Amino acid sequence: MRRGVGAGVVIGLLAGVACTPSDGPSKPAPERVAEATQALTWSETQKLLASDGEPYDNFGWSVAVHGDRAIVGALDASQGDDLGGAYIYERDANGTWIEQPKLSPTDGAAGDRFGVAVEIEGDYAIVGAHEHHPGQGIGSVYAFQRDASGWMQTQKLFPSSNPFAAFGVDLSLSGDRLLVGTEFDDSVGNNAGAAVFFDRDANGTWNEVAEFYASDPAPSEVFGTSVALSGDYAAVGAPEHFHDFSN
Repeated sequence: MRRGVGAGVVIGLLAGVACTPSDGPSKPAPERVAEATQALTWSETQKLLASDGEPYDNFGWSVAVHGDRAIVGALDASQGDDLGGAYIYERDANGTWIEQPKLSPTDGAAGDRFGVAVEIEGDYAIVGAHEHHPGQGIGSVYAFQRDASGWMQTQKLFPSSNPFAAFGVDLSLSGDRLLVGTEFDDSVGNNAGAAVFFDRDANGTWNEVAEFYASDPAPSEVFGTSVALSGDYAAVGAPEHFHDFSN
């Protein structure tokens, strides 16, 4: 995924992801679906739009795809109040992506920016809202599960300590493990940042298991702005970290 006003996205049959220009900032941004017709050739097959999209929703700010399901974050959706939204799409037997009911938090409020980060894997979806509790910026992450009746919110995750952390600005899901970025965490320095691990237990409940920091933390390096997780390996970005390249 990544960011920008009205950024569109290409998602592909072979799990490729790339950004494309939008149709302009005055329109809801499209999602563009592509399939690989040859090993290194991609062709666009479908353009996705939110059925309730409005200008400046930032539909496509974050995206994830897994199998025949995709999720698209629109962190400024909900009629200009920046509550945000997350849209599920499912691919039918003809290869067409069909919009499903939109995901919304049960306690959403203006300014939450729900949809800043999204993940989907099987019957599970995770959505970040890094400015939940407007004016404080503590952040929350929402877990959803699909059953016979559709997608339902099952849990709300938040950091065990240190509010004002932008918890949920990015996240990564890998099986029963979840990694959440919290870029403004102050535990080891002002806005030094952190990343928080959760494990899903046999009952389907997410439990915080660890919070970790850079080995050489510094103020304002925003460790946790971006995160990635795959099995026993994790990567965390700190875009404001200073490195002396002369050494």
